[in-house]
Amino acid sequence: MPHPADIQSSLKSQFDKIDSMYLNQDLRVFGRNTDQIFKQVDIIRRKQIELATEHIGLDNTDDMSLQVSDDIDDEYKRNLLFFNKKEIALKSLMGKLDTLGDIMQVSLQLIMIV
Repeated sequence: MPHPADIQSSLKSQFDKIDSMYLNQDLRVFGRNTDQIFKQVDIIRRKQIELATEHIGLDNTDDMSLQVSDDIDDEYKRNLLFFNKKEIALKSLMGKLDTLGDIMQVSLQLIMIV
């Protein structure tokens, strides 16, 4: 059976090791990158909200502009304008999605450093 003084010395050694790890920020879930990782997660969350908002806006684009009229030229111009607006909105959405993917890659690299 170990001597009580040895047990006490071992426990003190283990506590000192934990205290040292705490002071060096080694006990954080993601090590020293924890703050930076949580900032990246917040950026990702904000970009996702922005992306979702724009996506909902794209779905709510006035589809009523696709009306049938007797004047084919007028109908063609309205439809062309409508589709051009949709194309611009969709390209913007795709750009934001690419940006979100890039940010997520940076975040993944931060996690892999740990």
